[in-house]
Amino acid sequence: LRHLERIGDRFDEYDPVVTYRIKVGKETKAIDYLRAMETCKALEAQAQRALQDIDALLVPTTMIPSLPPDVVDATLEAYQEWNPCYSRNTRVGNILRLCGLTVPCGFTAQGLPIGLMIYGKAFDEAMVLRVGYAFEQATDWHRRRPDLSWAGA
Repeated sequence: LRHLERIGDRFDEYDPVVTYRIKVGKETKAIDYLRAMETCKALEAQAQRALQDIDALLVPTTMIPSLPPDVVDATLEAYQEWNPCYSRNTRVGNILRLCGLTVPCGFTAQGLPIGLMIYGKAFDEAMVLRVGYAFEQATDWHRRRPDLSWAGA
């Protein structure tokens, strides 16, 4: 209830990056929210069954290569356009209640990072960390630094 009061009286004090999400949430009807939560629970159960005999699932951390921050953060509209592209795989993990870890696994042609997402079953941090550690022992990506001279860094 306190948060609802703040949205009404002090909405302009929120960070603009999150206000568009708050606006959507404010307009969402309770029945629609409950239906979405039911869908998430069903997807979570389906994922748990599918991953029953799997220790870890490896996916790209993001589905598209990194862009320089000044492109993504140029305007609020640019952020709103790019953010869903970059958070897609991490959102899926959150919805399915998977335990996740991302580790460096390369660089784009511009020298920006590429990540490998390691997912495991809910609350199986030990397995996910073992897989991440094994990957780091087998590669040296976590020790490499990108050449960002093009960015004036």
